[in-house]
Amino acid sequence: MVCARGRAVRGPVHYFEMIDMVVDMRRSCQEAGEARSWAQVGAARAPPLKIRPSLTSLITSARRQRGPDRSENHLRPTFADKLDLLFTTTLTTDRATGRRREHHYREVSEGIAAETGVSVAIGLLHKLRHGGQQTTTIERAEAIASWFGEIPDYFLNTPAADAAYARRLWVKLHRERSAGEHNGNPDPVSSPIRHRRAVLAGRLRALREAATLTPAQVDHALGRRPAVLSALENGDAEPTPTLVGRLLTLYGVREPHQRECVLSLARGEREPLWCDDPVIPLWLATTCRLEQQAAVIRTYQTQFIPPLLQTEEYARAVVSAATSQPLDTESVEAGLRLTLARQDLLIRQDSPVIWAIVDQSALRRRLTGPGPWQRQLDALILHAKNPRITLQIAPMEAPAYLPRSGPFTLMRFARPYAPEVFCMHSFESDVLLTNPSDVESGHKAFTRLSTTATMPDETLALLHRLRDEEI
Repeated sequence: MVCARGRAVRGPVHYFEMIDMVVDMRRSCQEAGEARSWAQVGAARAPPLKIRPSLTSLITSARRQRGPDRSENHLRPTFADKLDLLFTTTLTTDRATGRRREHHYREVSEGIAAETGVSVAIGLLHKLRHGGQQTTTIERAEAIASWFGEIPDYFLNTPAADAAYARRLWVKLHRERSAGEHNGNPDPVSSPIRHRRAVLAGRLRALREAATLTPAQVDHALGRRPAVLSALENGDAEPTPTLVGRLLTLYGVREPHQRECVLSLARGEREPLWCDDPVIPLWLATTCRLEQQAAVIRTYQTQFIPPLLQTEEYARAVVSAATSQPLDTESVEAGLRLTLARQDLLIRQDSPVIWAIVDQSALRRRLTGPGPWQRQLDALILHAKNPRITLQIAPMEAPAYLPRSGPFTLMRFARPYAPEVFCMHSFESDVLLTNPSDVESGHKAFTRLSTTATMPDETLALLHRLRDEEI
């Protein structure tokens, strides 16, 4: 058999066919009066097959459990077993001796890099084959399978230890193939991967520039060749999650949620969102990502109307007024697009429950002309009538309670065991807290504010009164 790339190969043999073959070989040895172990049987095969301990247990399980009412689905080879099978059944011809042999790790590593553009180190191949590392990224798994002439999801059927990897791989392939069928794209897998790599490269470059580090300083700190960082920031190479973690530490990114926002992209666990655009600061991108995932959002705003409830004209005025340095028109429009993109979650079928408490001074502070301000009040009246939005106004005169902190937001998620996030909005960053005591303090402050603010019907009456004042 000759594969599409011109390499002479023999296989690949179906995993359960190989089990039957090895079992038959040992049975023949026993009938001939020869007592051979599984390893000896594998060594006698042409070409020799190394019988791993996990494969031995699978063979024993197959002999004991397979029957007319048994399914083969309970036999789950590991990632290492399946990679070892590719090495042992896919052969090449040695140029010096003319004999058939396995591919060397260097040949495989260089071949994958040349044909797919994905970097798979020699040491990583060795670890994956011999069980030193259980899984790798989705992109590398696809690249390895593709180079050996297998389908991209060859490594999908893995045991419970690789269940999380298998779920990520299956969801990714399903989404990309669906997108490819919808758009008529003949290569639905490579385009999303390149997009994710480009977004990650832009984020790493932006973080390095924000840390005022040169590429040479980063290469020296990491002990890498000078061309490595350039390849990563240009999207020509795929960084490992470990390397991305070291870069984040070097760039001063230590907040767990901000690190996870970048590392989840590096691990291939999700596709880039609009908030992953490198022009958006990482702290704001992280807050927006959490906001998109939240099931319940409680927010207290002191200076402005909450971003999720702003009209386009009011949002543009807020972007201009909320920065210490004057912004040009392009920057203002970019901030406006960000605010409007955040509001898309309000029209989703699974839109979150929003509970907003706004200080009355924000309703007395005019940032726009009379017409835009009237339209903003009309929008607040509509939001207040939405059954999934609760809007309250904290009184400006003789308030019963004012928290010592500034504006803050509490976010609860639908994912099981996901901790609530207490987000404190500061001058030009957000502080994300998940410690139970901090979250409990935020809940106490919000509860006390809600008891001193207007009730929902009183909120509507106050908004209508303010609206009438503008006429």
